[in-house]
Amino acid sequence: MLRNLAVTLTLGTALAVGVASISTATDYATICLRSTTTAAGGCPPRLIVKFGGGVTPKKLPKHRLAPVAVGLWGKVSTDNGAQPPALRQLTIDFDRNAAVNAKGLPVCHPFPRYQGTGDLRKICRSAIVGSGTANFEITFPEELPKPDPGKLVIFNGGVKAGVTTLYAVAFVTVPTPNSIVTKVKIKRIDKGPYGLQAVAEIPSIAGGYGSLLDFSFKIKQLFTYKGTKQSFALARCPDGHLSAKVSTTFNTGAKIEGTLTKPCTPKG
Repeated sequence: MLRNLAVTLTLGTALAVGVASISTATDYATICLRSTTTAAGGCPPRLIVKFGGGVTPKKLPKHRLAPVAVGLWGKVSTDNGAQPPALRQLTIDFDRNAAVNAKGLPVCHPFPRYQGTGDLRKICRSAIVGSGTANFEITFPEELPKPDPGKLVIFNGGVKAGVTTLYAVAFVTVPTPNSIVTKVKIKRIDKGPYGLQAVAEIPSIAGGYGSLLDFSFKIKQLFTYKGTKQSFALARCPDGHLSAKVSTTFNTGAKIEGTLTKPCTPKG
């Protein structure tokens, strides 16, 4: 069940907030937000953003961090079907009972361009921490929109000064085969219920003509370091729920924030 819903939206000079829908039909909690301003008021078509996520297994120790798999997905659209603005920054504040551990995990630093997933997966196989898909819409002047699906692979980029770096690499074919490398910085924070923050800086796509439509990925990596089994993602469940706060910034200046809470079952 989704609880503690709080949203804010800034779009141009107009301020308006609305909850379009909330769905908990699947195992993953979902939040759907959109602007309530209209085109008649001088604003762009209403921007609709959906995010969801979950942690497995549901049963987790009360006090001890345990290995988990983290699933996240998002979707960006407009109410009239037009290409949405480009997402430039995605920030997720995770529950203080979540953690990441990359010590001893192999490191990969992707080059800016790759022609396909095969080479990169082979070169950095041991550094992969997650995978999924990302879909983009790329529209050039006087041309029809070109949806461009792509595979998404997430690599460990190492730990420095307490900050863990990940590289999320999506592969596209329009206008030419290319890769989109998004750097993600993860660090500990102290913000009430949140104790872990991930900030993703999304680069310009296809010279500014591209927009991210949706993404879906799962992070899970078990490895061995100094003879001990380790997990990249960890969590515990002392109070029956895990929360997250999602913040987005678009190239138009639009900003959307939302929180979601996912139940978990304490054990031990």
